[in-house]
Amino acid sequence: MDDLIGKEKQMKYSSDHLKTDNGSLGCSDKIIEFNIPGSVKNVSGRIKPQNFIRADFTLLRELLGGIPEESALEAKGVQEYWETFRDSFLQAQEQSIHLNGKRSRHSKKPVWLNSELLRELRCKKGTRERWKREQASIAEYRNTSWARRDAERKPKGQLEPKLARDVKSSKKVLIYGM
Repeated sequence: MDDLIGKEKQMKYSSDHLKTDNGSLGCSDKIIEFNIPGSVKNVSGRIKPQNFIRADFTLLRELLGGIPEESALEAKGVQEYWETFRDSFLQAQEQSIHLNGKRSRHSKKPVWLNSELLRELRCKKGTRERWKREQASIAEYRNTSWARRDAERKPKGQLEPKLARDVKSSKKVLIYGM
């Protein structure tokens, strides 16, 4: 049981912690209560994706070669050896594998969405907010939303024949936001 749990957190249990309804552990109605000592760290923040295309694996191999051997760290014990290995491995990984920065949601926009359409979309949102606060009429909001929809249909319609033409000419095309 201890081998399955791991080396960092050992569960301490005894016969008085194991409780069952009918006294035997062979039934499916068993209730097992574990006491796990220690505190759990709350990790906050976002994990940045690693860019393996720009990674320098020769540097990583050299840095991992500098980690002391098991025989040198045998006297320390498993826990200290694991902590030493983990820290040196993470440090080598930071130095050799670059991280991608956080991607903003603004970069994930459709191809046909240009600055004019964004301006009209903001205008529509502003008109909707004013209509909610009863500062604009429903007709004004309806007109701005129809104008935005019409302005959105035209670039989408122009994009489809262009995409079909590129596919027929067998160019490698990758378009996001379809």
